[in-house]
Amino acid sequence: SGITHRMLAGMRVLASVWVVAGLAGQGQGDPNAVTTQASGVCTSAMDCHLNGDCVGGTCKCDPAWSGAADCGVMRFTAVDKNNRPGYYNSTEATWGGIPIEGPDGKFHLIHAQMANHCPLGSWTTASIVARATADTLLGPYTFAEEMIPPFAHNPTIRKIPGGGYVIWFIGGWSDVGPVPQCKGPLESTPEADYARYSRQQPEVTAEGPAAGGMTTTADCSVVYDPPSEIRVGSDVKTVQLPANATIKDCGASCCDDPGCLAFSFNTFANGDAPICKHKDANVAPQKGNGCPLVKGLPSCMSGGLPNRSICNGQSWPKDSCPPEMPGPNADCCGPCGSSYDANCGCGIAMASSDSLTGPWNITHLKIEDQWKADDVYCTHTNPSPFLLPNGSIVMAFNAGFCHNHLETIGLAVSHGGWQGPWNLLVDHAILKNPDGSTHHCEDPFVWKTDRGWHLLVHNQQGPQGESAYAYSLDGLEWTLSPTTPYDCTLKFTDGTSATATGCGNRPQIYFGDNGTPLFISNGAFAAKPNGWPGTYTLFRPLAQA
Repeated sequence: SGITHRMLAGMRVLASVWVVAGLAGQGQGDPNAVTTQASGVCTSAMDCHLNGDCVGGTCKCDPAWSGAADCGVMRFTAVDKNNRPGYYNSTEATWGGIPIEGPDGKFHLIHAQMANHCPLGSWTTASIVARATADTLLGPYTFAEEMIPPFAHNPTIRKIPGGGYVIWFIGGWSDVGPVPQCKGPLESTPEADYARYSRQQPEVTAEGPAAGGMTTTADCSVVYDPPSEIRVGSDVKTVQLPANATIKDCGASCCDDPGCLAFSFNTFANGDAPICKHKDANVAPQKGNGCPLVKGLPSCMSGGLPNRSICNGQSWPKDSCPPEMPGPNADCCGPCGSSYDANCGCGIAMASSDSLTGPWNITHLKIEDQWKADDVYCTHTNPSPFLLPNGSIVMAFNAGFCHNHLETIGLAVSHGGWQGPWNLLVDHAILKNPDGSTHHCEDPFVWKTDRGWHLLVHNQQGPQGESAYAYSLDGLEWTLSPTTPYDCTLKFTDGTSATATGCGNRPQIYFGDNGTPLFISNGAFAAKPNGWPGTYTLFRPLAQA
């Protein structure tokens, strides 16, 4: 196209007015109002989702956001099915990422990749930050090197004014135990990967015997689910029981474990010892009696314990736990199997280097005043920084899992550059549903234009679909659009299409030198070219006219 793509989202100097904490945009309107107008009728840029101008009472949308008259839906260009942009590794599972142009004139894709041919489902122990290179922005990309060893996940990179690079990512600790040796991504299906990555387990239908009602142990009462239901919260640990163990033995072991809030119990038709799994979620039972992970079972039962307050990496309620949380970042995150039952899928770190080839120096990021918040004070993850012209950095992050397993979005700011100190910009979750409840979502990507602030997330709660979008004049008060900004339908130049399941995960936008959004990058599970196994990094070019 003749455009030189030297900047990444958040790295360019955009015109802005330093008003409320340096965040204000130039639009007009009530930021608390849901202002989407499907017809495109408008009175201000807020009615155009801040993705277009209100001209003569009608939205004039930016090309990339012209998928609907009110500028609330992205518009993509069709791609060649046999020459798709993105990163497609034939033997390894990758996940998201964003490229940056290096001093060598090549494009360097910084992405998550699973080590040792493992599937995405092993991300908390096998994920690395990796680099792939290409001669052109859209690829094809070729693996170059491992940059940061496990555990390191969901990276995003920025070039820092004055020189050097910083990668924001999840993890930053190496004491994860032995990295699993896997046969390859083929040993897991996209559906199973999606379920495990979403903190749930894939369901396999199996009928179980009638549940035994309620039984009381010396320590607590356990309520067993009826045979038509099963609890599927994330696993804390698998407990080894003797071959003749019963579901009551599994329940008793859960009572003895302060980190266990529910459990599942599975027996094998071949007489193998049963599997007792402690769960970290006191979730409502799921219908259909699906048996987590274990196939071909003659029985599958589960039970839940009464709600109880515990203080560890999985649960840290503010009304019963102190403000001093455990972990490298003091936010309940840390290596799997830690003494405090760390949440091993979170924790923000930064890696800095003068060169894209390293070496990289890792620093943990702590939000100093995190305890001020009632909902985003713990389990920080999935960072998305935006660099402002005055040197300050605004960072969107995912948080709240140790608070009733909430996942939502917070905002932090550093006025001292990437090294901090980091503090909350807003002392609460920024996305709210129409009824005032906190919106459930993850994987934020935040950016700023002349009109205001913008946010994409991987959505977890309706009415939006796979993705959701929010916008703000000042970065403090946000409007959550009820419209889904993009779905997972890939359109090809030959008129056919495919569905890239999971495409709402880890969104990042690459911007051209003039601030124009060129493409969105995501992790995806399905529609990988050539029938190759494993997850991949999907690029979707955005409309330019």
